[in-house]
Amino acid sequence: MESRPVLWVDEQISELELGFAFSDGSAYDINDAGVVVGEARIPPYIYVPTMWVDGEFMKLAQLPDDANAIAWSVNEAGVAVGWTKPTEMESIATLWHEGEVYDLNDLIVTDEEVFLYIAWDVNDKGQITGLAGDAEDVRRAFLLTPLGKIGDLDGDGTVGVLDLLILLGDWGPCSDPPAECPADLDGTGEVDVLDLLILLSGWG
Repeated sequence: MESRPVLWVDEQISELELGFAFSDGSAYDINDAGVVVGEARIPPYIYVPTMWVDGEFMKLAQLPDDANAIAWSVNEAGVAVGWTKPTEMESIATLWHEGEVYDLNDLIVTDEEVFLYIAWDVNDKGQITGLAGDAEDVRRAFLLTPLGKIGDLDGDGTVGVLDLLILLGDWGPCSDPPAECPADLDGTGEVDVLDLLILLSGWG
């Protein structure tokens, strides 16, 4: 059964265009800028991740081997998430941003043995929810939160004068435990010139 991606604006419905090679598709999410994400399909079993910007169809990049994929969600920054299916029996949580595609498993920092299968949603803070499996493949939900910008010691999203003042105030050996020494950017146990250079490299 075929389906068509459509858009409702002011109670008016319009069909979103598809590339000439595709017979049907679906739209799953839209942000406040009107960017829509979803999938386009070629019967019987080929589907590709898609984005519509100002109503114009765009085929999103795919992971190696052009595996089937779907974009489920998009935030205000234009970051889209979904999943890729390299085989019928497996899936990979996937992220798209600025024309590039990423396996989310390559972007996470964790001590756990975990594999991310599906990314369901992304919010405007960049947090991502989805489905993962542990070492024994027990399935559970996950929440990913982006790491802060290196050098942003006051957490305001930029590296500036206040961050520099924090670093200078912590100058010298860190007290125990090291976790209380956020200005030690290189993890050596001491706030010194190398940390200052790291902070300055991220200025702005």
